[in-house]
Amino acid sequence: MLVVQGLGSDADLSIWTYCNPIVTAPGPEARTCSVPRSRRIFAGYGIWGESRRIVDEAWHKRAWALWIDGRRVDLDRFGTADQWIQHPRRPAAKKLVLLRLWAIVLVGAKGTHWIRYRSRLEDGGAFTFNTWKFTISPR
Repeated sequence: MLVVQGLGSDADLSIWTYCNPIVTAPGPEARTCSVPRSRRIFAGYGIWGESRRIVDEAWHKRAWALWIDGRRVDLDRFGTADQWIQHPRRPAAKKLVLLRLWAIVLVGAKGTHWIRYRSRLEDGGAFTFNTWKFTISPR
């Protein structure tokens, strides 16, 4: 499996369609999910907010890290992408929020893999340390 720079539009599917990305509290959490076989799977993670200012402030207060199958990924090499989406917790409100994600695409994934994102406030405060164990379904 290769880890390459890319957006959701560069992939055949998003891992987050099959693996719940919503984290509601700080601390570690582990989840398991199944993802259909696909040549290119978007796996960028991030944060959302109701304005660019809110997202920028929150993003710059965090230190991010990513491991895929236990190997550290240099996130700065991949960059981020912003997009306006329906509010993830209140889609009926028809309100848009800004979603900022790391530009990560997995190419040729087969079998079982682990993605671990850590987001830590730089002042030493709260952190999230989330692991998604996902298995690529056979066709």
